[in-house]
Amino acid sequence: MGCWGGRGGTNWVSEKRMGGPERARAGLSWKKERVGFWTTASSGLWIAINTCRHSRVWHVPQEQTTPPPLSVVICESTPEQLDSIAANIFTLEHRREQLHRQLSDVELRLRGERARYNALLNTRASISKIPFDLLSSIFLLCQAAGRPKPYYSFAVAASHVTRHWRTVSLSTPLLWNDVRINIQSLSALNRLEAHLERSDDCFLDLYIHASIPNIKPVMDLISLHSQRWRRLSITTDNDQVSALLTSLSSPLTPLLEHLSLQIEIPEEHHSPRSKYPSSCPKILISGAPLLTFVRLGGLALGNLAPPSDRITTLDMDGFERYYMEPSQLVALLETLPLLVNLSLGQLHIHHPRDPFDVTKQITLPLLRSLRICGPCTSPHIMLSLLVLPQLEALALHDLDGFHAPSLPFVKELLIDSCAFDEIATTNLLHACPSITALAIDFHCPIVWSAMTILGDMADDEVAWPSVHTLTVREMEVSDVARFRIMASTRFSANRGLRKLRVDRRTRVVLKTWPGHELITVGESSGMPDAAIQSARRR
Repeated sequence: MGCWGGRGGTNWVSEKRMGGPERARAGLSWKKERVGFWTTASSGLWIAINTCRHSRVWHVPQEQTTPPPLSVVICESTPEQLDSIAANIFTLEHRREQLHRQLSDVELRLRGERARYNALLNTRASISKIPFDLLSSIFLLCQAAGRPKPYYSFAVAASHVTRHWRTVSLSTPLLWNDVRINIQSLSALNRLEAHLERSDDCFLDLYIHASIPNIKPVMDLISLHSQRWRRLSITTDNDQVSALLTSLSSPLTPLLEHLSLQIEIPEEHHSPRSKYPSSCPKILISGAPLLTFVRLGGLALGNLAPPSDRITTLDMDGFERYYMEPSQLVALLETLPLLVNLSLGQLHIHHPRDPFDVTKQITLPLLRSLRICGPCTSPHIMLSLLVLPQLEALALHDLDGFHAPSLPFVKELLIDSCAFDEIATTNLLHACPSITALAIDFHCPIVWSAMTILGDMADDEVAWPSVHTLTVREMEVSDVARFRIMASTRFSANRGLRKLRVDRRTRVVLKTWPGHELITVGESSGMPDAAIQSARRR
């Protein structure tokens, strides 16, 4: 055993207490230590060695001491002494572990007692006295009445309130059958599996957004419950056509009513312009007798074909770098004899290269609603292929122009973010003369100008004279004057509006407008209604 020392100060002092005279002669203060030495300028070198049984102090006069700047003093130790110290270290470490375990046990008991206290305290609350079945029904009503949020679970939120609520939530399978999950890593599969297990044997409404490179583990998991699918909506950020085709080829789906497949377009598909495949692989070949709603977007359109004999609502969301020939669209619609609602988004129809190649028209006798979303080719190309004797509602989104054959039976028209010029507006007025309900924003001022007429004009010259319900969205303060002129001039021409429907923003604008007394806005749930009581000029 050794210790380090140096010249000119106190470094180590013997564990044995030195007498006062000895410390005075050394000119030092006492400091407790096991082994050491010290030096002084007047006394020379003092050496102190403390063993298990003896403590000795030696004094070496200064004239006999010439230590280097850093010197080493070697102290011999016996094996018994080392064993004793090692045994003490082991005993202390063992004691420390025991104290840690005791502290952990105390903390665990403390958490348990706090949980018991909180549980007993919660039982005294009035809401905890609600019967189990009644509380379960309340949860179901809250889940149904709440505004849908992406990838949010009311069941999870309710299960985190109290232990009693968690028990009720976990024992109500209908709370867990609505699965909305965003899968960014495979760790999210645990949450998905928990929903599938807790939903028991209830039908499943699955809304899955997968951002992982391979969706196969997700499809393998949900395919085990395919007989319970009621709604299946899958959105992927990668090209997952092959994985979806394999998983959806032949599952048993006796309850499936709603199918939505959206596969994002990767960069390599952005150029050059490509044609949709002529033949499309079929999915759900085992049959889906209740399937009535189908949405195909991105690469799913043209690469996956579900059973279509009972489809009543079809939403096709294409891609601007892909195009479809007229014969392909007609062949697709011919397989939909029960089609009632049709949505065509970003669908580009090219004329055949042969000018003498005329595609026959197709009649959709049951179609009631049609939506066309841009950017796409002229609606005239699509509408010229369709015979729509029962069409009642037409929605136009993000279009730059409009030209179509006559649609005399259309009663409801929606115009959203369309940059129509005067020619397109005139074509729209002539194609749909019987409009009774109009929904429009203020992004198309030419339509508002067409509806604003002079009071002394003849009735047959009024634009859309049968309109009695107007839905307005995103009105600005600067648009109120235009709206007032339109309403008052139609009122003067005996073509006044009977019902006005506005969104929350427009309602606030109308209420804060200085001339709001001309219009009485009525409050209601959902989309608010406002009846125009009077719109007379001041």
